[in-house]
Amino acid sequence: MGDILPALQILAICIAATLMTEFLCYILVYSDENFYPLQNEVSELNKRITKHSNQNTTVGNEKKNKKELARLQKQLRSATTKLNGLRFKTNFIMPFVLMAIFGILSATYDGIIMARLPFQPFGFIQGMTLRGIDGIKDDLHDCSFLPLYILGNMGLKPVITKLLGFAPPRGAGAMSAWEQANQAAEKQQERWSQ
Repeated sequence: MGDILPALQILAICIAATLMTEFLCYILVYSDENFYPLQNEVSELNKRITKHSNQNTTVGNEKKNKKELARLQKQLRSATTKLNGLRFKTNFIMPFVLMAIFGILSATYDGIIMARLPFQPFGFIQGMTLRGIDGIKDDLHDCSFLPLYILGNMGLKPVITKLLGFAPPRGAGAMSAWEQANQAAEKQQERWSQ
């Protein structure tokens, strides 16, 4: 258990850092009186666009439906821009908070091997995995705190944000790559069928 303790400490620090940044977000953004109405507006517009896109249209209504869809998408972009404007404060502050935590962790865990990788990393990944433990051992399978910190933040922050109920609504253009590919394929298929 002694070997895994530093890695668990890194994960606990990632969780604490995420909770701290979400608290800062709450103070700066979520407590703003304009935030929840804008968030609800974005969610409602997304629902209306999805409903409108899934409707079967007749030949006569096709032009009218396209105009309505374009109008809804324009409203969604406007509401999303306003929502992102509210989040600007936190988007500006969070990198500094995370860099401060990184500096503290770097000083605290300098020279400590956190894990042993089952593979030899390549190129720039080696520099990341060996950061702070260079020269201790010449084993390229050793891993410092940095990959654990990065993966912990990448994996835990979205989950904690969603559990706290602060996950942003899908905004304009927030389709997944799969949805974008399907939409492009449908457009291409419509062009070919005409």
